[in-house]
Amino acid sequence: ASIYYQHEAQEIVQTKKKVVVKTNQGEFTADYVFCALPASQAGNLFIKDMPSLGKELISLKSEGIIILNFGYKENVLPIEGFGYLTPHCARENILGVVFDSSIFRQHNKHPKETRLTVKLKDLGQSEEEAIQIALLSIRRHLKISIQPDVISFKRAFSSIPQYTVGHLERMESLYPEFQQKIPRCYLLGNYRIGLSVDCCIRCSKETVQNWYKNCLTTF
Repeated sequence: ASIYYQHEAQEIVQTKKKVVVKTNQGEFTADYVFCALPASQAGNLFIKDMPSLGKELISLKSEGIIILNFGYKENVLPIEGFGYLTPHCARENILGVVFDSSIFRQHNKHPKETRLTVKLKDLGQSEEEAIQIALLSIRRHLKISIQPDVISFKRAFSSIPQYTVGHLERMESLYPEFQQKIPRCYLLGNYRIGLSVDCCIRCSKETVQNWYKNCLTTF
């Protein structure tokens, strides 16, 4: 298989037995297409063939997130567990913390290490600002005052769709119609059936199962 960079998908066209993906650098023809683009980009691709779905996806605003990974050579956690989320009413500067070394012990390289993932809403903070906010927060919440031995910073732009009331119900209603109009194209993403990782995994599994069933009836 090949990976193509700098190819912006502009249109997806269903023919009798194929799907054509038109990009800014040419066209690609396939038996099936699995579209895992963010909601707004996917909506632009299908606004012509299915305006109701296209408008729903284009109108779905997304916000970015900052992800910080802190690594310590010793056990600095006062408690064991999955981690925690901060409620909106608390008006905290972080969204939550995941105790990676507790829930994914098989990835630990040292018996006493601590690995944390701290998530922040992307408000345009610099890397240094985000790190300081996260360190102050875990000092207040977890009483961890020592500096991490390793720090990793990542910024995911427009990665979290902001569902409006009734979005999932509308998607449940629109998607079967989409599959009838463009049966050789499948949509994947955190706008389909839920935001969480388990929802995205479920969406992927169900999509592949549906594709396989369709293959059995087609051939």
